[in-house]
Amino acid sequence: EHFVGKLVEEADPPDLARQVRECMEEAEKTGKPAHRSYRLDVAGGLRWFESTTVWQGDRSGENGGYVVSIRDVTEDRLRNQEVRTLGLVAQQTEDMVFITDRDRRVEWANQAFLNRIGYSLDEVIGRAPPEFLHCDETSPEEVARIRAVLAAGEPVQAELIHETKSGERFWVE
Repeated sequence: EHFVGKLVEEADPPDLARQVRECMEEAEKTGKPAHRSYRLDVAGGLRWFESTTVWQGDRSGENGGYVVSIRDVTEDRLRNQEVRTLGLVAQQTEDMVFITDRDRRVEWANQAFLNRIGYSLDEVIGRAPPEFLHCDETSPEEVARIRAVLAAGEPVQAELIHETKSGERFWVE
């Protein structure tokens, strides 16, 4: 009700009104939806919003009006930023990091991991780590314990001996 019967400039703060007006003009001119992202200071602090504006009417602009859809995307933006940050940490750390899918097949590995094991990313993607890391000295009992603890959703700490592509043995914790 706050917006009904009012011009954009009467209902919105000046910066937002300018953006909404630009979207309206773009949608009417092109006949296509116009999209914008913007930040607003609302009760509770700064929030991010995305809007889509569509012109519903004839091309002359004489008959019709606008449909404006606005969505609060603050949580999405925060989550995406966290994912980007964690991704950078995983890429840049000197610790070995790899990520597997539910079937324990490698989806991604950082450069530190690849440098240590001597395989390329293409050589490990889609493979289960035991296929290329385990050797005859790798403890099957310890591997079973690790799997059981992880299956229970618990963190695990362990030491295993692995083997690089060139046959060098190394311990990991």
